[in-house]
Amino acid sequence: MVALHVLLQLAMLQNNWLTIVAKYPSATMTMELRVGSVVDVQTNTALRTDRSVDLTYIGRSSRAQDPYLSGKIAGLYALDALLSDVEISELSNKIY
Repeated sequence: MVALHVLLQLAMLQNNWLTIVAKYPSATMTMELRVGSVVDVQTNTALRTDRSVDLTYIGRSSRAQDPYLSGKIAGLYALDALLSDVEISELSNKIY
């Protein structure tokens, strides 16, 4: 499994809204994690057909020593469809 990560200290600005987007276009086998303007893209060597995950946290890390989110979440969308960058922008603009 390919792991994606963005060093949040580089991406997050205090007292600013931030958009976080994760995408997996299976045609290119690339996984993308975008936090604000910081992007991490990894290419898989095999097609990922099983999208089941053991743990999914919102507002905390999977590492026990990391602190919980001290902030607010304005909106959360989880879709089982690949949106274009324009569609993602239109959707996130509705939240702000």
